[in-house]
Amino acid sequence: MNEVRVFGALLAVLLVGAYLSWTSDDDSPDTSAVTLWDLQPDALERIELVTTTQTVAFSFRGDDRLPWFEVTKRDRTQTFVGSEQTETLVKRFAPFEALRSLGRSMGPEELDKAGLARPQRRLQITGGGKSRRYLVGNRTNGRRDHYIKTETSDEVYLVASATLGDLELSQSKYMQRRLLVKPLEEIAAVTIAANGQAATFTHRNRDDRKAAVWTAEDEQTPLEEVGSFMLKLSRLTVRKYPEDQSVIDKATPVLELSWKDEAGALVGATSLYRVGDGDKAKYFGKSDRTVLVGEVSRGTAAQLEKDLATVFGR
Repeated sequence: MNEVRVFGALLAVLLVGAYLSWTSDDDSPDTSAVTLWDLQPDALERIELVTTTQTVAFSFRGDDRLPWFEVTKRDRTQTFVGSEQTETLVKRFAPFEALRSLGRSMGPEELDKAGLARPQRRLQITGGGKSRRYLVGNRTNGRRDHYIKTETSDEVYLVASATLGDLELSQSKYMQRRLLVKPLEEIAAVTIAANGQAATFTHRNRDDRKAAVWTAEDEQTPLEEVGSFMLKLSRLTVRKYPEDQSVIDKATPVLELSWKDEAGALVGATSLYRVGDGDKAKYFGKSDRTVLVGEVSRGTAAQLEKDLATVFGR
């Protein structure tokens, strides 16, 4: 029995040792963050990450600083508006921080192992009329953090995995996919126009999700078919943004929705279009939230088009 206990204790020690070894050096938790550029969020103008397969550029459009992405792969560029998650991106780069410094003592072999001898990625941050460029190397084992350095210094830093990793995956991490201009609970009324008809519906008890109902404009009777329609609409999201934004020039308009607040003021609009018919039909949506035309799920959009007859039937 004593031998079993001894071997058990020895195994536990070995496991702990292996774990500490695996998380040692560049993969260990660290609290000594280094500010590489003390840039303020409202001063950030542009982030550009160049890799061997793509260039991701993030910037802002207009006075309201609309988050804007351009992802170029070979000779094709996809443009899209950033979602609310873009706020996280801005905070990661303004200020721009490293987990820690690895110093200036890396030799040629260590730099080669870190991917900084011949770096395949380049990062440029612009803000306040100034730009700073960084060379980006490989990723560490375990935590998958990034080795980086400036072009003018030998000092090497570690930048958190998500900071650059999510930027590289911006289409899945930051793309605006929701067509509704605001969450349903913030919408007091909507006017639906389609096929030469128009009707306005009021969203009552919207502060309580279980009690919320849609009614005709000046009535109190819940309209379940309208509630079902709005629920489906809230789930309709953009799958991708076509390069050719003129795709809807010859499309058939399916519906137009005008969203209103408590005071009856217009807070935005959402449009749905169809190109083609039957099983070959493609549906596209556009709203003040997406700005651009995006392709949406054919199944959900086709069901919404079919449900219009029921919505206007009462």
